[in-house]
Amino acid sequence: MLVDRGYQTTTTEGTGALQLLPPPTGLAPLSARGDGPVFYEILAPEDGIWEIGQGIVTGNQLERVTVLSNSNGTTGLINLPAGEKLVFSVLPASRAVYVDDSGALAGADLVTPVPRTRRVDTGAGLTGGGSLDADRTLSVDIAGTPTAADTTGSTRLLVHDTAENALRAVTRDTLLADRVPDSRRVIAGGLVTGGGALDGDVTVTVTEATAAEMTAGTAAASVATPRRVKGAIDARLATTAEMVAGTSTTRLATPAGVKAAVDAGNMVIAVFSTASGDRMLGISSVVRQTPLDILRIRATFVTPQSSTDYIVQVSISSPGYVTSQVQRQTNWLEITFGVPGSDSPVITLPAAVITVFG
Repeated sequence: MLVDRGYQTTTTEGTGALQLLPPPTGLAPLSARGDGPVFYEILAPEDGIWEIGQGIVTGNQLERVTVLSNSNGTTGLINLPAGEKLVFSVLPASRAVYVDDSGALAGADLVTPVPRTRRVDTGAGLTGGGSLDADRTLSVDIAGTPTAADTTGSTRLLVHDTAENALRAVTRDTLLADRVPDSRRVIAGGLVTGGGALDGDVTVTVTEATAAEMTAGTAAASVATPRRVKGAIDARLATTAEMVAGTSTTRLATPAGVKAAVDAGNMVIAVFSTASGDRMLGISSVVRQTPLDILRIRATFVTPQSSTDYIVQVSISSPGYVTSQVQRQTNWLEITFGVPGSDSPVITLPAAVITVFG
């Protein structure tokens, strides 16, 4: 807003709003055209200070809002000194529009205008437009939009065809051909629970059997997973103490469990046979003693025994042979076999398996 002959003075100091004094006779206050925005210039001639900007005038008060230029070469508020300052209503050069020598509009911030005869015309799919001598409205012409070959029917929807980057009118049935209604349901059956209509996210669940259900073996609505099967088997395995006791009728025995029970019970000290090359448990060597007309073998223990109170059991598969004598030592044992009625100078060893118990 500009005010003809707008001129007042102020003694306000600092950077705040100005309190304006009444204008001299014949001049007008900056609020002569009412309260509102106004261009102003503040001048302190004796101090060489000035400020040009836009503010809000309310009665005899001027709020400095936007500084366009000042004597400091910035767009900041001038810190006004003491004393009387002159306040004018001015038109800043940066806001002025004028006709230059060629008759054209000019100005520092002027946007080049276009003639009223300039037109906005519409193409396919649009209606409206026209020259800029009036407001114009553009509308989408659905009926005129190119359609697919199967867009028959009275109900059509306008969609964006991303392949052709164009609007297309298609029937609702065509648009939904590869979709299902949200009333369609996912129904759980058997061991599956959950499900529901597709108007929201649907979750289906398979319930894992608990350890107690696996042990009981009666549940029909839960699933046995590998970890639950393993847990159920582990729960059935006999402990070493149960294996040693040998009384449980509901526990399972594994090879490792049997070995652990044997080791824990210290029942078997050694097992070996008279056949060469057979595996020997707890025995380092089996040697036939001389003379050859006597059937005597010596077996040496891998680990010496604490006493000679161990038990030796001989199982002979060759007929006619008997065990006639067993000599026990802590480091070895000797077994003598007898063949009644034999007078052969060289007697062959029988096929025998010997087990030593602690």
